[in-house]
Order: sequence, then structure tokens, then C-alpha cells
Amino acid sequence: MPIEFRARLDGTETYRYYHVPIVSYYLRSARQYAVLAESEQEQELRLLASISAIVYSAMAIEAFINERAEDELPDSEREDFDQCRKKYKRKKGIPSVPFKFNALVSLKFGVSVPEEIGEGLVRLVERRNTLVHYKRNETAGKLHLPGPRMGENTNGGISILWSLVEEPVDVDPPFIQMIGPESAAESHNASLAAIRFWLQRCGSEDQLAGYEEIPSNHSQQARRP
Repeated sequence: MPIEFRARLDGTETYRYYHVPIVSYYLRSARQYAVLAESEQEQELRLLASISAIVYSAMAIEAFINERAEDELPDSEREDFDQCRKKYKRKKGIPSVPFKFNALVSLKFGVSVPEEIGEGLVRLVERRNTLVHYKRNETAGKLHLPGPRMGENTNGGISILWSLVEEPVDVDPPFIQMIGPESAAESHNASLAAIRFWLQRCGSEDQLAGYEEIPSNHSQQARRP
């Protein structure tokens, strides 16, 4: 973060902004909750820890991107970058976080973000967004019921019949039921991998001394959100 002063010549207060290492706090918190989710036996507490790990992981990479934007972009472009408009306009369907990270990497180093890191950020952001922004078709459970049946009625016309009481042929569980230690660990690792990639390119990886990926043994989920 650059040193920044704000002052007027009318005698009112002058401001000097100072840096707070909030990215490292978020990343440490994400790891602590992910590790807790791995060891917690009580279902509700395990879910709480998993969700906390996901949210903190997303906060870490977003804060990191915004800090880097302050360092790398002129003041006149930062709002456009934040809103993904004009020269920073993103393509439809690409989440803003991986788009912004790739834009900064390209600007700073002249390279693209490795595919694995970019895909990890996409999954992290989609997971966080699904948790935070309720949408029925993404969040609620879904029963797959038999389709309608066609038949003739007593007047010789066509009847279309649905049954809402038959057993479902398949069930998609609510999104929240698919959140657990594996998605918590993957979220932390995605955020850490992106931050580490940047710092490695800067020769500053020592800033992450002691930060390690979390191995996950929870691969039994039918679908990993």
C-alpha cells in the first residue's frame, strides 16, 4: 500500500493512511477454520467452520487484489477497475475476482494466470456467492419427479397428468449440505495459491513463510461445490 496523505489548505485536519495487514489475517483465519472443519465432529459446528473458511478465503484474495490495484494502477483507473468497465471490462460469465487478478498479473508481469489457479479462484468465488446470495435454483434442494403422462379424457380430448406424490427418481441435495471440510480446504488453498503466485513473481515469497496448503481427505462427496 502506498503512503497516502489527504489535506486541504483551509486549515482542516490532514489525514495519513497507514497499512493494516488484513490479507494475512484473513488468510490465517481461513486456514484456522478449515483445519477446525477437518477435526470437528459435531455437524453444525463443522458446517460453521467450513462456511467461515470459505468466506475468509474469498475475503483474503479480494483484499489482496484491491491492495495490488492501489499499487499498480493510477488513481484515475481504479474505479473503472473496481467496476470492471471501460478498459477493464470483463467478458460475460467470468467472475470479477479471477478476472481482476488476471488483469493485474498481465499488467504487472506480462503473463497470464496459470489455468489451475484461475479455475480455483472461479470455484472459490462461485462457492462464496452461492452461500451469500440465495437463489432457489442454486441453493435449494431439488427433487426429480417423473414427467407428465398423456392420455385421453372422457370427452375425447387430451389430458396431461402430473403426479406430485410419486417417489422422486433422483434428488439434488441443498447446496449447504455439500459444504464441508473438503470445500473449506480447497477454498483456502485456492486463495493461498493465487497470492503465492504473485509473490513468487515479485521475489517476495518469504512473506508467506509458514503458510502451507491444507491436504484434504474428504473426496467422498458426490459433487464437490
